[in-house]
Amino acid sequence: MPDMNAIDHKLDAVIARLEAWQPHIDRIPMLQSAVEVLQRDMRALRGDITSLKDNGHVMFTMLQRFDNSLRNTLEELRAIHQWMVGINARVRRLEESR
Repeated sequence: MPDMNAIDHKLDAVIARLEAWQPHIDRIPMLQSAVEVLQRDMRALRGDITSLKDNGHVMFTMLQRFDNSLRNTLEELRAIHQWMVGINARVRRLEESR
């Protein structure tokens, strides 16, 4: 899975380069409009990356909660199993004593 922070930093670098070229591009209308479109798209991409990061954090938190819940359920199941083994042993002893 790609590192979202690295992608975000690379995106910042591209936006900074576009902004640095702006004075040279302002004289050429066709390039100016192309760069404006690129800048707008880059900012939208940054928003998408931020959203993906947030969604990833939410999903990871949900997964941790599910894992903890499953672990607790497994512990309870083991405890019930041990309890049933004990009951079974007592029943056998009672049956054998008769």
